[in-house]
Amino acid sequence: MRLAMYQKLRGETLAAGTVSGHDAFYESYVRFVDLLSQGALGGARFVGVKG
Repeated sequence: MRLAMYQKLRGETLAAGTVSGHDAFYESYVRFVDLLSQGALGGARFVGVKG
């Protein structure tokens, strides 16, 4: 899972004392994955062709 990879990398960078990325992005991504897991958020893709 991509979130688990991000969490692992974030933990490693924090432990090393280096920049771990933008907190707002990280928190938003965690919330996004949580909403998808709950089934509260979904999506669709629509394609149109002008004739």
